[in-house]
Amino acid sequence: MARPEPRDPEASHSEPDGRKKPEPVREILYDRVTGRTQEASIRQPDPGDPASSPRSLAEAFLEDHRHLTQGLSGTLTALEQGELTTAMRMADELDRRAGPHIRFEEAYFYPEVGRSRGPAYVSQLLREHDAGRQAVRALVDRPAGRQLTDDERSRITAGLREALDHAVSCGTLLSHVTTLDAEKQQCLLNTLLRLRDEGGRWTAHVAPEDAQTG
Repeated sequence: MARPEPRDPEASHSEPDGRKKPEPVREILYDRVTGRTQEASIRQPDPGDPASSPRSLAEAFLEDHRHLTQGLSGTLTALEQGELTTAMRMADELDRRAGPHIRFEEAYFYPEVGRSRGPAYVSQLLREHDAGRQAVRALVDRPAGRQLTDDERSRITAGLREALDHAVSCGTLLSHVTTLDAEKQQCLLNTLLRLRDEGGRWTAHVAPEDAQTG
């Protein structure tokens, strides 16, 4: 009797063509309203699969916030280590990558949040976005070779930290995402994916005045 072939432990994580599926990323999310944390699994997009776009609004939301957190953290670390050229480069990448998500939140998602959480809470979120926007702009628009003064470095660092605290606290907003009905979630997901296709910079977007209440 022939011995069975050994089971490939990676088989369940592979595509029919043998490509290995990207492993999900597990994140610990903080909800600053309740003070609780929750674990979430983020399916990574597969560059070899054109159909691997996010399957839900929550998945897309978490994916974007992970990129925001990484970009802000990397820029902040480079700045604190005195690597201004690296910080400027990372800020430019962040500016481009975060633009569609920031526009989505401020123009489409925060009006929904404002209906349940109130304008004061949304105003806080917008202030945190603006702190990050101003910090990123200060780096992106800086002439190459021009060093930062101590005051400039302090202000940029403070803005990046405020935006980073916002990004890592996305569990608060994720809780709101999951309370929306399926039709609304699909509509918002379609909007976010469209904005991703359109592109745009974080520093180029100005929050609409009606973002607080819709």
